[in-house]
Amino acid sequence: MTDFLRMQNDKTQAAPQPPEGGVDSIPSNAVQSFKSALLSSTFRASPCMSRSIGKLDSGELGSRAMLSTAYLPPVSYFMCMLHANEIWLEACENYVKQSYRNRCRIATANGVETLSIPVESNSGQKNPIRDVRISSHGNWQQTHWRAITSAYMNSPFFEYYQDDFRPFYENKWTFLWDYNLELLTLILKLLNENPKIIPTETYQNNLFDFNDLREIIHPKKEPVLVTKPYYQVFETKYGFLPDLSIIDLLFNMGNEAVMIL
Repeated sequence: MTDFLRMQNDKTQAAPQPPEGGVDSIPSNAVQSFKSALLSSTFRASPCMSRSIGKLDSGELGSRAMLSTAYLPPVSYFMCMLHANEIWLEACENYVKQSYRNRCRIATANGVETLSIPVESNSGQKNPIRDVRISSHGNWQQTHWRAITSAYMNSPFFEYYQDDFRPFYENKWTFLWDYNLELLTLILKLLNENPKIIPTETYQNNLFDFNDLREIIHPKKEPVLVTKPYYQVFETKYGFLPDLSIIDLLFNMGNEAVMIL
């Protein structure tokens, strides 16, 4: 799957930025329309599909979805990915700050913590997502791995999976797109899932027959899909913390994680 996802045009197409003002400027009816779609015939239940989409309990997502690249994406990202018939991964957009493209959320002893990958500045110019370079500023890899280890060292499956993730915090990476893609490939392998993923070759602006989730799955937005609660290390202290990074689900539930998705 990795080789397939790497089949991209060498020439990067300039793409328009998201709405001025970021995700907060997206009309609320855009989010509501997607929630409504979850209850429509587009999301047909499948008799051979036992998964449910959180409170909606609607079964399989029987359509195409558009997702952005993301760093250790949240659980809802994978719920959408595994319930869609076809996933398109936006490879030609411009980089969007303060989004899941370079950040994730984990549960720690002090509550929810956001881990952000520093990226090199482009002097205020638009920066195509495939051209975004990871900055070595602040030794972020050591900081992230220390935070992940501290947060999940007592989880049931961290020890089992840690050697799979450790290289991502020891080896050097140049581009954010490549780093996220390799992590996504690893996680899907650990979940034993192989969804149909197609990277875009041009920027997809006006989408038809798509569930456009690029700016809906966002750390500043409420999760569109809500998963049923599962065991978390700090649950007795904070209660269940929804829609954290997929590693929270993986480290706590192991090979049963896919049953939650």
